[in-house]
Amino acid sequence: MKRTVVAALLSLVLSGATVGAVGAAPTPTYSALLTADSACAFTLKASWKNTSIDTVIGIWYQDDEYRFTTQAPLQGPNGGIIRGRTATMHAGPVPVDTASHSWRVLVQFYRGGAHQFETNAITDAFCAI
Repeated sequence: MKRTVVAALLSLVLSGATVGAVGAAPTPTYSALLTADSACAFTLKASWKNTSIDTVIGIWYQDDEYRFTTQAPLQGPNGGIIRGRTATMHAGPVPVDTASHSWRVLVQFYRGGAHQFETNAITDAFCAI
């Protein structure tokens, strides 16, 4: 009888471990897209899945030179919004230029003040500061 109880308990433990592995949380994913219109107004959209994020910071560069920082959520000219699982930030318009410039935003995702992930969003535009 003791062997039966031990075998039954071992079976429950093993089946629980298997169920736990199968039911593991999906891997978080992150993405960011930077666009510019003909008036040199920029839009940054940063999205995430399978995780919760409460702050997104965008560190903006033109031709690899730092220009400014935006944050969502935040009020004011460098602020953005978070709706669902997407943060949206706007910048500009900045002056139109005759040469194309590389614009890059280092996008940082945070939860509870802790850095979770970062990625880059890049576009080329005839816009310069």
